Amino acid sequence: MKNIFYILISAILFISCNTKSIEKNISSSIIHPLPEGMTKVEKVNSDIKSIFKLLNDDIIKTSIDSNGFFSFDMGAASAGRATGNLKDVNVSIQYLPEQPGCADICPEMALIIFECKFGIECVSDPYFTNIKSKEGSISLVNLDTASLLYDLLKRIQSNL
Repeated sequence: MKNIFYILISAILFISCNTKSIEKNISSSIIHPLPEGMTKVEKVNSDIKSIFKLLNDDIIKTSIDSNGFFSFDMGAASAGRATGNLKDVNVSIQYLPEQPGCADICPEMALIIFECKFGIECVSDPYFTNIKSKEGSISLVNLDTASLLYDLLKRIQSNL
């Protein structure tokens, strides 16, 4: 009985260690240091490609261009759709714990928040672009993906 227990524990540790190395490989293949000789436009375009690689899921409709215009449609109205320009917003990330509210319990998630600079209304819903607000957000339950997306958006912003 002890042998089965030790084998089971060993297998779990082996799988968890391998999963972490796979996650590191995925993140390093998506976000990588940019060469010094690249122009700002080349850096932005490289990071945009990385965002599309990161968000390759058909559920997340993403559009972003080298002028900073972005559109994210996560399929949810309240914290899932935002359109604007990265030049006009401050981007932040907020991590939320598991909490009541969704169908039963909302999972742990991250919000990427786009807050307009200078108090202007610059963010809208991709389906209602005429209605502007001072803030918009998207939510992701995969915290690693959220963190990588946030880092890429900040890097794109710094090169616009």
